[in-house]
Amino acid sequence: MPGRERRQTPTRASDAPEAWAPYVAGWRARALAERQQREAFTDRARREALRLAQILCSEFGATRVYLFGSLARGWARLTSDIDLAVEGLAADLYLQACARIEAETDLPVDLVDLREAPPSLVRRVHEEGEVLLERSPSR
Repeated sequence: MPGRERRQTPTRASDAPEAWAPYVAGWRARALAERQQREAFTDRARREALRLAQILCSEFGATRVYLFGSLARGWARLTSDIDLAVEGLAADLYLQACARIEAETDLPVDLVDLREAPPSLVRRVHEEGEVLLERSPSR
């Protein structure tokens, strides 16, 4: 009909920024909530990693425990595991240590004995990993 103006639906943010405001606010709120969840998970997982390192040293004689992977690099997601590398653990205690660690936490843990690891992983752990706990070998 002549004389009637047709209202256009905004198709770009620059067309009508106020029309997008609820979506932007929702996105920001969701992003903030996700970041807070990741930070809480990271804090919890790092505390667990230290506690598990203490068990590995005190109960199984490990001399050094490293945290490596996404948690050590600060890239952890809610589905990340705790990557621990261990030195000084007697070979015959490795499976027992894995079972103990798995029973001790509800978070997934990957325990690597650096004696048995490929050289490239050993190098990466030594270069990028974080020493969580170190003790002198018992005599």
